[in-house]
Amino acid sequence: MKTMVPLLLLASACAADDPIDPATCDAPRVYRIDTVTLPASTRAAREMAFDLDGDGVVDNQLGQVSGYLIDKFSDVPLDLMGRANAHLATDTDWRIEIADCGDVDRRVAIDRAGVGIALPGTSFDGVVGAKGSDGGVPLVALFDGTGTVSSQFTPAEHTELQLAETDGELTGLVGFAIGHELAVRLVVHAMAGFLVEHDDPFGMDADGDGTLTETEIATNSLAQAVLGADVQFGGVDSISLALEIHATRM
Repeated sequence: MKTMVPLLLLASACAADDPIDPATCDAPRVYRIDTVTLPASTRAAREMAFDLDGDGVVDNQLGQVSGYLIDKFSDVPLDLMGRANAHLATDTDWRIEIADCGDVDRRVAIDRAGVGIALPGTSFDGVVGAKGSDGGVPLVALFDGTGTVSSQFTPAEHTELQLAETDGELTGLVGFAIGHELAVRLVVHAMAGFLVEHDDPFGMDADGDGTLTETEIATNSLAQAVLGADVQFGGVDSISLALEIHATRM
């Protein structure tokens, strides 16, 4: 994964400076994302990340959260990846479309089926890099603690991706900045059932009535600390997420 970073930086620089005319592009190749790999530790979250806002620091706050939770509940275990991949196999049609626009330029969309505004990008030696202000991510599916929560997509304020395209497959890294308020609400909703099942392990039942609510989770000091906004795009406080994906051409 790390060997592709210089190519991504070059591709992203070109994409940011040169909008691509859709009329110059071929019909897109469509891939369905079938598996994801979430960071399983806070260290992995730092390694599996983009510098989304260009401040010299890698951004993957929600990856840090997933890594912390997976590590803390390793004895249970908390199988976020297994449940996310089950969603991808059933009720979560997450797609990537790549259109060739000449030898190097690419237009790339990542969102749910039937939706997606293409990001400008480039391809060098089979590595596609793109970034921009559109994209969609099934955040609830990625943080479904019990495997019983209905999947929901949320739009991204900013998206970056770095993908190797070979033999009808895509593999690589995708990153998002998601509006903070919405992201926190969806992550809390996705994890609430798990925390209830495991007897409120963080002591978040503020009023001590034995019933843990999503509001109590969201307003808990620990949750507010780990789910804090870490990037901003277009004046919107956002929280970052990066993960690895595998997709198969449809």
